[in-house]
Amino acid sequence: MEIASGVCGLNVNWKLLESDEDVILKIEGDGPMTDYGSKTEVPYAGFCKKVKKIIVKPGVTAVGDYAFSNFGALLSVDLPCSVVSLGNCAFSACTTLESVTLPEGLQIIGPKAFEKCASLEFISLPSTLVAVDFKAFKGSDNLTLVNYAGTPAQWERQVRVSRSSQGNKPLLEAEFTYRATTRRYDDITSKIRTLIEQGGDGRLYIIAPDLTVENVPGKSGDCMLLLFPDGQTMLIDSGAPASEERIMLFVKQLGLEHLDYFVLSHPHGDHIGNALKVVRHLYESMSGSVGTYCYTGFEYKTEEGRLAAYLSEHGTRLQRDMRAGQSFSAGGVRVEVFNPFDEDMHPDSLSDAPLNNSSLLMKFTYGKSTFLTGGDLYASREALLVHKFGSRLASDVAKTNHHGCYTSNSDLWLNTVRPKILLSNCDDILWTLFSEKLAAKNIEHYKVSERGLTVISMGREADYQVETEF
Repeated sequence: MEIASGVCGLNVNWKLLESDEDVILKIEGDGPMTDYGSKTEVPYAGFCKKVKKIIVKPGVTAVGDYAFSNFGALLSVDLPCSVVSLGNCAFSACTTLESVTLPEGLQIIGPKAFEKCASLEFISLPSTLVAVDFKAFKGSDNLTLVNYAGTPAQWERQVRVSRSSQGNKPLLEAEFTYRATTRRYDDITSKIRTLIEQGGDGRLYIIAPDLTVENVPGKSGDCMLLLFPDGQTMLIDSGAPASEERIMLFVKQLGLEHLDYFVLSHPHGDHIGNALKVVRHLYESMSGSVGTYCYTGFEYKTEEGRLAAYLSEHGTRLQRDMRAGQSFSAGGVRVEVFNPFDEDMHPDSLSDAPLNNSSLLMKFTYGKSTFLTGGDLYASREALLVHKFGSRLASDVAKTNHHGCYTSNSDLWLNTVRPKILLSNCDDILWTLFSEKLAAKNIEHYKVSERGLTVISMGREADYQVETEF
């Protein structure tokens, strides 16, 4: 039964409904609610001690200042995805409210929005949240559990939480639960999965997941999936062992059952680290296969030998003699190899430099579109390759050598390759002057550790598109 109604915004109305058990305040209309100057200015203030449930209908875009402040009997709040902000003191001193689920679409929790909500124990925050303002949770000291509909990395990168006056201490000290992946990640991987299932769409895709693991010894490593115009697939490297969870999640979300090519640029742990796990998953969990294994043949430790033996036993074609001068076609794309050379297979030592300089350097050409990737090549090898091949190395899109580290990507190399777009699997090792140099050269630089899952696609006419998780 309706017992009262009125206006609470330019195009927003309120209605009070009473049943045998509840008093419900319903807000409906289009646009924002009015911002009030105090709790006493709210038009339904006389009912604030009776309302047990608040329902805001779709179309309302903002909960106004003091809109539901001091609702002393409130037990339930239902907000729509159309609401993007909660105003100052929007739910302050709602002392009986124990839990709140804020909707996807909400971006801002305003100052003192949940101040002195003494019974509040649980809150669910949306992945769209970008700001928790001054004293938003001041005095809500029973808040112990927060469910955030994003990842830990997303929370750190995206959400600004005011720490002034310890006003959000209850929120920051609560136990957080997170999603394994962002919604954006899920959307992108779903799109790529569909493309794989339908056999491609006539474009070449370079797909690089973020492998970053905090405090990893060494680097989290390299891994890229190439999806060719006809749907064929090529996985280049597999990250470090510490990145296993991220790599396997990536492979599983894409629904990969078969790889046409698995390429190992070189056998350092941050490139071969999850190779055996990935191929075992394909063969043993997905009843799938790997068509061709491409590698240089460089003998180093035993991990690569175990990988090659497993693949051979399961019928994979082994090409463990990849050298400069070779070329082949994959899915309508020409693949040229520019490194290594025969003499690289017998170095004087097995230190990092000779092993990194034995990395496969491959150029992919699809019509007028080009992509270059070279593992962990050092500047010394870059100079040799520039001298030997010159402008043949020019590519519009390239992966930075050695994760964008200071050892590589010399001016000589950049001036020869002349990339328009650079991709880095880099943790946070990039040095500042390098980033400034790229900006001065007007080179777009996508650092997967900052941008998350990154997809670069290209048609035959050098029409490049980039899509990132963040």
